[in-house]
Order: sequence, then C-alpha cells, then structure tokens
Amino acid sequence: MIEGMDEFVGRRLKESAVQHKQKVTNGEDYYIITRPYFYSDSMHINMYIFFDENRFITGFDGDKCYSVYRGMYNRSSNVYDRDFTKRDIQYLRRFVKENTEA
Repeated sequence: MIEGMDEFVGRRLKESAVQHKQKVTNGEDYYIITRPYFYSDSMHINMYIFFDENRFITGFDGDKCYSVYRGMYNRSSNVYDRDFTKRDIQYLRRFVKENTEA
C-alpha cells in the first residue's frame, strides 16, 4: 500500500477511469496504471490502483526506479529502486479524487 492512500480505499472509480483496466493474474480484482508526467525518460514509475468488478478501490501499489538511458531502446544499465516522494503521492491523490464518484 502506498503511504497516505488508505483513506481512498472503498471509493468508487468512474467508468471513464477504468477503460484500460487489466485483470490481476492471480485474483478477482482489476487494476489500472497511472504515471506522473513530471519525470524524464530515465525514471520508470508505475502507480497501480486496484479495484473490484464494481469499480470500488481495494488497494494501491507501485514501483519506481531510475536507470541510465543510453539510446532509444537500451535500458540495460543498473537499476536503482526509489521511494515515492510527496510529489508522487500528491499526484496519485489528485488523480484518485478526480476519477472517483462523489
């Protein structure tokens, strides 16, 4: 669970927000991925929003890493895991607020 996101569990996502949903491979839930727009190509960040078949949020997760970008498709350099910053979490909170029903 991403720190500070507990209060959003149980909210219902809008239909428009789940157009590109994917099924969790070992469960009943679905997820969507959102990515903050304010990073360079060397930062790889995925923020997952998990929800049930009725679009109620069941949890959050994510990953963030940094790797040196060498050429258009070469990302074979070392990868360094990073923690989410306050700015990342603010982005996710704003995204959830804008894409859940009142």
